[in-house]
Amino acid sequence: MLPLRAAAQQHRDTTQAADTVKDLPLTAAQRQSFVGSYSVTLPLGGENDLLRIFDENGVLKAQSLHDKETRRLLYQGDAIFRPEGIPDFVITFVLEGGRATKFTARKPEGAMEGVRIQ
Repeated sequence: MLPLRAAAQQHRDTTQAADTVKDLPLTAAQRQSFVGSYSVTLPLGGENDLLRIFDENGVLKAQSLHDKETRRLLYQGDAIFRPEGIPDFVITFVLEGGRATKFTARKPEGAMEGVRIQ
């Protein structure tokens, strides 16, 4: 019976580790593949938003037209980011030809999609 408990405990630890917010390094070329402006469809309808992704002193950041707040994007690997300070918000980009063309963002309030316009 003890080995099953140990296995269950290991499984929980693995799940918790997967939920840990990372901050993996990106090269300048990798950062540039995400830089651009994206038209964003919001989850609850209403007016669309514009999200600007930019490189500032070697750090990838995002700024929404609606809230004007700039947030650092923490790289999770595989074109996935989490805005700093919002661990339950996950942005997954689609890369085509080495360049991000769109993304899906998920947060508790719902999902939103962004399409590169510039």
